[in-house]
Amino acid sequence: MGRTVESISEKIARLSDEQLAEVEMFIARFQRDDAERADTAAFAALSDSALREAWDNTDDDIYNAL
Repeated sequence: MGRTVESISEKIARLSDEQLAEVEMFIARFQRDDAERADTAAFAALSDSALREAWDNTDDDIYNAL
């Protein structure tokens, strides 16, 4: 991975200020997307036990065959 980071760093060093701003926004979007995915996974894990009680019952077993 070191060579890749080095290569990217060299390319970034040659960019204009405007291009650097675009790169920074691009990276920020990746970070935001990662945070949103982590939040989604955390919320799903929190709701799993509550929803399991509603979904796992013998009254609804007929739907399991669908």
